[in-house]
Amino acid sequence: MRISEVTDRDLCVVWNVNDDLAARFYDLFQPLPDGIKLLTPSTFDYRLKWEIPRKKNVYISWLYQKVRFKASFSDAYGLPDYHDRADEFLKSMRTIYGDVLITTGGEICGFDAEVVRCIFRPNARVEELLDSKIRNFDGDTIGVHIRRTDNKQSIMCSPDSLFLSIMEKRIEENDRTKFFVASDDPKVLHALVSRFGARVMCGDMQVSRKNLSGMLQATADLWALSRTKEIIGSYYSSYSEMAALIGGIPITIVK
Repeated sequence: MRISEVTDRDLCVVWNVNDDLAARFYDLFQPLPDGIKLLTPSTFDYRLKWEIPRKKNVYISWLYQKVRFKASFSDAYGLPDYHDRADEFLKSMRTIYGDVLITTGGEICGFDAEVVRCIFRPNARVEELLDSKIRNFDGDTIGVHIRRTDNKQSIMCSPDSLFLSIMEKRIEENDRTKFFVASDDPKVLHALVSRFGARVMCGDMQVSRKNLSGMLQATADLWALSRTKEIIGSYYSSYSEMAALIGGIPITIVK
């Protein structure tokens, strides 16, 4: 959004529905602010046109992107050249006349937390789930997000033992402490309930990215984390960081 405003371009967001996120934008959120176009391509269309060209997909999308755009940037090429050089990137964008494709999982030119809250507003289905999750929250509730499964960096740098140590320390500091725990590994949730008993309130126990129900629960869990007093989060996880950003609350990254 910031790049489109600064360079006087229209903004179109390509929202890909796949096994990592089996939900369309409007399945989870309220309508976008004016000025943002949303495109939800089919699986075939995404692979043919929008996926990052690489050996895995036989570079099949390269031809379309080469013809369609004046320039393309991604975490694999282009963007690393502008790491921590936002002004230079914006300056470069102003010299490009025509459409530009940007594909990234990271921050590019900074953003305002309030703008994020305006874009991502949970819809009625998510709000209903959220209300049920935060019903027993109070001023002593701490959010805990433990990322597992396919995130090797989180598994390696944020082990269970460190989470336990920090949680036990919080209890020593305040005997009224309770925890809301979100994780993509049900075993972690069960283990923490076994360890801390009634102090632990759990997020989604089924945990699935591959169906809409799982994505509704994951979105509600994210906003539930944002309603706690602080977050104990996982290393290399935008989920932990986004919850803290939305809530405007402190976060301790376990590392």
